[in-house]
Amino acid sequence: MPVVAAFLLVFALLSSWYSQALAQAADDPCLTEIPEGLRVSLAQKYPAHRLPRATDNLQVDRDYQVSHGGRGCLRVARGHFRSSSYEDTALLMTPVNGDGKTLLVVAWRDRKGSWRSEVIWRWHEASFRLFVEKAEPGRHERSQAVDEPLEKGELTSIVSRSDGVLSGMTGSFGYAFFWQKGRWVHVRVSD
Repeated sequence: MPVVAAFLLVFALLSSWYSQALAQAADDPCLTEIPEGLRVSLAQKYPAHRLPRATDNLQVDRDYQVSHGGRGCLRVARGHFRSSSYEDTALLMTPVNGDGKTLLVVAWRDRKGSWRSEVIWRWHEASFRLFVEKAEPGRHERSQAVDEPLEKGELTSIVSRSDGVLSGMTGSFGYAFFWQKGRWVHVRVSD
């Protein structure tokens, strides 16, 4: 009988923990921004990384974003990055094992309505300060504070009529990525 009681206790504890985890996920402002079909697609395509959570960022950064009209999620952005028919999603995916690079992924729907995605950047920096947001159409110039040579895919200036993806470190630097002529290009907009 003690074995059965111990089993029931462990089962009850695990069930309680799982229920709490599901409730937290349902309330997470990052997860609520990612459509269910996209969640499944990303989990299958990037098994070494997990979906973003609001708690991946510092509380002070989340509070600042909320005080300026944000949702408290610095890891998911929506816009027309690649397609004009559907709203696309840009997100930061964290390595499951804690080491490795955080992926900046853009996902969009193809003409059949299926989710497609690609990695447009791999971050080496500490992930708790990373952010992603929509970059507005228009002219984006390379920051004058940057004195390094241009990187692969980097331009000194970009003019775009569509949305872009802005990603970087809070309080530090950012890159604006735009889909142009069938490829991703970027400009370092702050330092």
